[in-house]
Amino acid sequence: MIKCWTLLDGEWRLLRNKTGASRLAFTLLWEFFELEARFSGHGGEIPKTAVAYVAEQLDVDAEVLAGYDWSSRQTKRHRVKICEELGFRKCSVGKQGPGKLGLDTLLTEVSKLERVRAIDWATWLTAADRRGLLPRSGPISTFADASNST
Repeated sequence: MIKCWTLLDGEWRLLRNKTGASRLAFTLLWEFFELEARFSGHGGEIPKTAVAYVAEQLDVDAEVLAGYDWSSRQTKRHRVKICEELGFRKCSVGKQGPGKLGLDTLLTEVSKLERVRAIDWATWLTAADRRGLLPRSGPISTFADASNST
């Protein structure tokens, strides 16, 4: 409980302009996101013991959360603020158009693979190297053993 739901020094500054239910809900959203890597859809997902523990830290009555609207604009703003603080941002395509960056990267990786495949590895590998790369049993190892004995 202490490890997961205790506010750290840097997190207190995020609560400066928040009071009551807003302060408690923001903190619970923050801590829940850090634990689950997602936002709570409703207050029922957060353990009551965690709510009580966080409320005690904030010196807020845990009961103020009973009337809190978890789908309000305020909650959405809380989520945006948390994402900003944690370094998340909206994904944008930018000026290059959809998929262009991904396609360029893919083509680069394919060309690297083609260069690796084009290397005549037989001239670079010793017999011991080839034995280490092939399975020890089955038709491939039989073939490898036959090629090594010639």
